[in-house]
Amino acid sequence: MKKPVKAALEIFIPITIGKLLELIWQPHITFGIASAITLCLIAAIVASILWTNRRKRYQRMVNIFCLIGMLALGYVGGALVHVAQSPYPVIKITTAPADPPGPNMASKPIKGTISGVDSKECQVVVYAYDGRKWHIQPHEVPPSLIGVRQDGIWESETHGGTKFVALLVKPSYMPLPNPYSPPTVGGNVLAVSEEKQTK
Repeated sequence: MKKPVKAALEIFIPITIGKLLELIWQPHITFGIASAITLCLIAAIVASILWTNRRKRYQRMVNIFCLIGMLALGYVGGALVHVAQSPYPVIKITTAPADPPGPNMASKPIKGTISGVDSKECQVVVYAYDGRKWHIQPHEVPPSLIGVRQDGIWESETHGGTKFVALLVKPSYMPLPNPYSPPTVGGNVLAVSEEKQTK
């Protein structure tokens, strides 16, 4: 094998393996799939190196294969790093009122934060559970969408409840006023957070 190709492989493969070992522990399945693909490419390159040592007459073909494999590794590895560094949407409920379910507004608002998304490109939907079903807050007609401040903080009046759910949604989201179960992540719902009544 030509020296430049061999030197490049000796540098690139350990770095890639180290990065993959770091990324494989990330919670998103995308990392696991991409890591598996990249590891397969690494195995193919290593196998081709060993095979080249035994079959010198095919050295040119294997060199080409190694170069193609390196380009593929760079592409997939770069995508992995980009995904790892890209934030993903998160919503949290930081304060929930302790008032019981009822027709009156709670004595304190519900508050929370968001991250991983531009506050101008999302809104918040809050549901309170009364023991039978969920009610959108603070008003059911029309269904309320809560704005987010530039610093990622949001708050809203709410009726009391035994537990609360906050959804981080796209502005085009059309919430149901009284679902029997809260929506899950997907489509226009970017993130979900649930909090029981504060004692």
